[in-house]
Amino acid sequence: FKSRILHINDAAVHSVSEEEEESNLQKIKRYAEHAKFELDIINIEDIYDMDSEYLNGKLFKSYNINQNSEEKKTDESPVPQVLTKAGKRLRLIKLLTALSDNGSSKDDMVASFRKLLMLKYALDKKLNKLFVAESGQKIATKSLALLCKGRGGDIFNDLAIQDKRFEDVTIMRPMNEFLTKEILVYCHFGKLSEYYISYPKLEDNVPGNKKYPGNGSIDTLLENFVDKL
Repeated sequence: FKSRILHINDAAVHSVSEEEEESNLQKIKRYAEHAKFELDIINIEDIYDMDSEYLNGKLFKSYNINQNSEEKKTDESPVPQVLTKAGKRLRLIKLLTALSDNGSSKDDMVASFRKLLMLKYALDKKLNKLFVAESGQKIATKSLALLCKGRGGDIFNDLAIQDKRFEDVTIMRPMNEFLTKEILVYCHFGKLSEYYISYPKLEDNVPGNKKYPGNGSIDTLLENFVDKL
């Protein structure tokens, strides 16, 4: 089988400069060349290229559930709105700005967009497996966060080692037994630190959040808690 690297560039939601964004993209490209993997880069704002016809058709038809209601069939197909890269970014920023200032809602929105883009990428490329780099700490943090947000019922599927809800694509988490510290130590001794990229968290961009635990984000608060265990 062949493996590919998918990088979702979410610089648009972190208010970073074009220079910093380009520098980080170059690091990703150099790593892919170093590791001898084919690389694909998708911008987070490309979520606006997924029209409703695609979302209600190819993507969610692969979702392995029994639909009790019949699909409404129409002869007319919606015409997708064509936006420039700058237009899509502006639209995304306006959407995030309209959400609550606390980081939790923004984190959830961006995470949903990332997942949709990954699934669309896998379906378009006819890939049957998606490997996501979620460590044991990340999974523990997300488990607690889902409970705190009243979505405990989603834990089994959202954090399963093999998420088989989609008939055509299986989402796998092969790094579920590794601690973040172990991964960082491996990167240090493997001399991979030069490829490391970092963006400020969404909640860090709102000055008023500094007075709240976790800067107003449930995910950040629980991440800090798990890291200190």
